[in-house]
Amino acid sequence: MPSEGLYFDLMGVLRYIQGMTGTHGRRLRGGFSLVELMVVIAIIGILAAIVVTAISRGEDAAKSANCLAYQRYIVRSWMAYGADHNGTFPGPDTNIHPDVDWMHSFGANLGPGNRERVKAITDGSMYEYIGDITVYRSPQDHTDHIRTYSINAFLSTGEGTQWGGPAQDLVGSISRIRNPGQLITVLPENDHRGHNINGWGIYATGGGVWIDKLATFNPGRINLCYLDGHTAQHIWTGVSPDTWYDLEYAFNLPQTNVYFPGPDYDWIHGHIFDPFMFDAIYE
Repeated sequence: MPSEGLYFDLMGVLRYIQGMTGTHGRRLRGGFSLVELMVVIAIIGILAAIVVTAISRGEDAAKSANCLAYQRYIVRSWMAYGADHNGTFPGPDTNIHPDVDWMHSFGANLGPGNRERVKAITDGSMYEYIGDITVYRSPQDHTDHIRTYSINAFLSTGEGTQWGGPAQDLVGSISRIRNPGQLITVLPENDHRGHNINGWGIYATGGGVWIDKLATFNPGRINLCYLDGHTAQHIWTGVSPDTWYDLEYAFNLPQTNVYFPGPDYDWIHGHIFDPFMFDAIYE
């Protein structure tokens, strides 16, 4: 057993120390010397720190895997809804088109601090297909929100048109998407206004301005799910460990339209909105 192996390894260390100290050094009632006991305690402390770190990393990895699984389930449910509605997607908003929006985050469905209540989820068009409120919230989310994820605002009835995207009736079904395997559909958002309001968007023209902000609970990376249902982690290539706190600070500012340009902005922009992904651009 591993514990037995650890015991014998420690005993080996003790015998080695005893060999080094010989009969010198004060012993406690014929047992180990004080120095030997102090060394053993130090070794146990180091091993405990290693174990705790390994467990913590394992827990983080498990939460990240579940986060990706939840996003995949949302996209599959999104497609199932489309299959039952003549190929038409549900709405990515939360309070604009109640007949199709995947969330109903308005009126009595909001509580103190503009926080969503459970009915904001269960009244939405997608709950029939998702069926579990825990899927809406990432296990990595450390806020008190009941929902972490947002939908690409350039799809279906989203607000993408006002940010330079195609008309809503031209991006409302899977047949309109040229490359679903490259189009980000679900992602974790950090909205300072109490809950993630409507779909997640960015200006079609680019420019380094984030209309909506991304969640930063996964340092150095972000979990994403594409329209074809595959998931991936985007590693922030333009942010070093030294500058990660700058991005984290920017994405936690109490405002929309945060300016933070760079290669990661360009990459996200190209996978949230890219003219080559939408057949509507060519009509």
